[in-house]
Amino acid sequence: MTTTLAYIPSPSQGVWHLGPFPIRAYALFILIGVVVALIIGDRRWEARGGERGVIYDIALWAVPFGLIGARLYHVITDWPTYFGEGDAGLIGVLRIWDGGLGIWGAVALGGVGAWIGCRRRGIPLPAFADAIAPGIVLAQAIGRIGNYFNQELYGRPTTRR
Repeated sequence: MTTTLAYIPSPSQGVWHLGPFPIRAYALFILIGVVVALIIGDRRWEARGGERGVIYDIALWAVPFGLIGARLYHVITDWPTYFGEGDAGLIGVLRIWDGGLGIWGAVALGGVGAWIGCRRRGIPLPAFADAIAPGIVLAQAIGRIGNYFNQELYGRPTTRR
């Protein structure tokens, strides 16, 4: 029983096609996570006396910056895949649909985007961060479900000794 519970295989499929359009589970769960984070952040912001909808305005900066940061982090930490022997090259760096995002890059550059958005709206970044932080944590958890569909959430089989 314990052995069975220790190994739960990932789904055999992580991409479905809607006509000619691929629907990727990973991307879908990341999008769901972003939406959930924004809804939670907006409610928390409003509960603190902030103007409803401001979180979405700031997200117009934070989310694209976060996506770029996530990709850059992956490319930097997996450099040989793109610029090593038998590499994918610069075109491979741009092929985000082939996989490769890093949460730490998303948080770092997303924070820069949030800072820009907050400055444009005249909102202190710490107050914004306090409102959005719990939603970001939940978004990360939701995104991990996408990793499950990508077959990235389990280790290699081991042998008993």
